[in-house]
Amino acid sequence: MNYKNHQIEVSVQCDPDSSGWMTDVFVTYHEHGKSVLESLRMDQTFATPDEAEQAGVEYAKKWIDDGKQPGKPGRDF
Repeated sequence: MNYKNHQIEVSVQCDPDSSGWMTDVFVTYHEHGKSVLESLRMDQTFATPDEAEQAGVEYAKKWIDDGKQPGKPGRDF
């Protein structure tokens, strides 16, 4: 999805250790004429794939809104 000129991609997979769903979040954007890819880490599992995906999207949006600090996600989960 596109959000404020950033491409957000969320991938979910089942966590075999907790039987919950884990989220990988990637944000691509352009800065100073270069394409930047950020991988945001979420240390939480979710009950359903839909919950995991929605949380990943919200996490990325918050990170963008908070100024995109590399290595510093927008919100702790």
